[in-house]
Amino acid sequence: MTGKILTIAQQKGGAGKSTLAAHLALAWALKRKSVALVDIDPQQSLAAWYDQREITLGADQTQITFASATGWRAAGVVEKLAKLVLVPVQPSPLDVWATLPTLEMAVKEKSAVLLVLNRVPPRANLTAQMITKLGGYKVTVAKSTIGNRVA
Repeated sequence: MTGKILTIAQQKGGAGKSTLAAHLALAWALKRKSVALVDIDPQQSLAAWYDQREITLGADQTQITFASATGWRAAGVVEKLAKLVLVPVQPSPLDVWATLPTLEMAVKEKSAVLLVLNRVPPRANLTAQMITKLGGYKVTVAKSTIGNRVA
């Protein structure tokens, strides 16, 4: 069976790319799926997360294959292979505006896009307005959102 390649992309920093990637990888690994993560972000947040997972669980117990690749070529190769581009975005006007260049790039590459609303406040009137606005860009907005919670 051929694997599915997903890219999580967003030009705006702090949108939740690494967090979304880590959580999706864990969810699929717990369902006994074979999961590989490639961190191409120069900040290497996902690599730091994975290193801590290895320290905590042991190198052979992470349930995830991990690689780190930096440089402009790594991003281009992965993006061209992607079947779906997940774009995390916070439901605020500034975040939606900052997301437009990412959406334009995905459309140019003819990639399917799924917007994932991240850090959604539990009782925000603005969220519904942002979903309507984002839907106007002819991309799919995920039905599920990621809430903003503090433990």
